[in-house]
Amino acid sequence: MEYIPGGQLKRLFSRNLTDLQASQVIKSLIQGIAYIHDRQIVHRDIKPDNILLQRDDNDCLDVKIVDFGLSAVFNLTKGATEKAGTLSYMAPEQIANSNYSKKVDIWATGIIMWKLLAGGDHPLYTKGDSQSYFFEKLQYFPMNSYPWKFPPRFSRLARDFFVKLCSYPASQRYDARQALKHPWITRTSDDEIPLTQKEQLSLYDTETELRKIARLAFFVSVAKSKLK
Repeated sequence: MEYIPGGQLKRLFSRNLTDLQASQVIKSLIQGIAYIHDRQIVHRDIKPDNILLQRDDNDCLDVKIVDFGLSAVFNLTKGATEKAGTLSYMAPEQIANSNYSKKVDIWATGIIMWKLLAGGDHPLYTKGDSQSYFFEKLQYFPMNSYPWKFPPRFSRLARDFFVKLCSYPASQRYDARQALKHPWITRTSDDEIPLTQKEQLSLYDTETELRKIARLAFFVSVAKSKLK
């Protein structure tokens, strides 16, 4: 078995990573997630304990995903419903025992991103919260647009990227390949921010409506010219 001497990812929480360093860690993580998702595998327990640094080196930000004990082959037609994973990294749909997809791994990645930029703090869990109270927070999330209180170290792009990783419902969330194209990951300002599925549908509806208006204006113009 390969020896990975760098230890668990959570050792980075106390290092005050820069925006760039945090981006490099998350990019490495999402590349691994994209690899397993392309093979129709959902991990279901993405968390710092299951992410190891490849080297015992302060400059090493490449990671490896381990512990596939709760992973499953994803069935596109049926989805998954079994509650599996670690509560504080579960997506709302995963908690609710409803149908969920590979995007639960993306939600967990967003939580890890937050903790990397917030010194280990969780965006929803506060020290002292009981399990039942945290569960209530996750139940609250799907019904309301949760008021994320971003720490000062979140850049504008980091905020946009986080929201696209931790949106609900899952149709508003990035998949792994979309996430890898976001400017916060690519570090290229010329790159456009990929649209989520909901944003794509909204844009399509808008364009369709504009085409209808244009056709109507054309017909009205033709009709007026004939009347003359």
